[in-house]
Amino acid sequence: MPVAHARSRPNKAPLHRPKLVDLGGLSLKSLNAIIPSDAETRSIKASLAIALSELHQLESNISHTQRKLASFSARRDHLLDQTERYRIAIAPYKRLPPEILIEIFLACLPEHVQLPPSVDEAPLSLTRICSSWRALALNAQELWNKFQVGLCARPLRNHAALTSFQVWLNRCPDRPLSFKVTTAPRAPFPLPGLTHSILPVDLILPYTTRIRKLDMQNISGEQMNSLISLPMGA
Repeated sequence: MPVAHARSRPNKAPLHRPKLVDLGGLSLKSLNAIIPSDAETRSIKASLAIALSELHQLESNISHTQRKLASFSARRDHLLDQTERYRIAIAPYKRLPPEILIEIFLACLPEHVQLPPSVDEAPLSLTRICSSWRALALNAQELWNKFQVGLCARPLRNHAALTSFQVWLNRCPDRPLSFKVTTAPRAPFPLPGLTHSILPVDLILPYTTRIRKLDMQNISGEQMNSLISLPMGA
């Protein structure tokens, strides 16, 4: 029976790196003081040519490797972006029914949203996730009927608070209201506004039939008298 012989691959001869003149043990000051002989000069020139050639090859290899790394990095960044998009596309929350999402939204709310509000806090933050969440949050009146209006001695801030107050009321036209009206200690009475003075009781009057819970804090005696003087059943 013939015997099959494995074809042997010829061994590559090890790379022979020419030996360079070693001047590494000498300081630059010492080198400046040395005057080499003709033979030493030829040897040093030959070493210089070899070193420059090897240096050129190394720099070429480094440039090639850097280009490959840049290509790998770009591909990695592309794949990271794609995987994030794939996860978003199949996110489980998208299959939740609206009534469950609203319950989750409600759990994100503070007891009373401070007006003027922060865009980084619920419910405004919920309107910035995606278009479907925005539409759901804006139409869920229960997200907007509990809030706190903070008034102070600064007209611009009071204007922002009252503007937000109106926005919140517009988003819950059919819901009972639960809100607080707070004024800063030692704020003037009536409170300053951009176009007219502000009486906290004036905020309440148009909505007395819808108020389920009202909390007024830091109000003056004059404001309290105005509140007490409201007609019974108003």
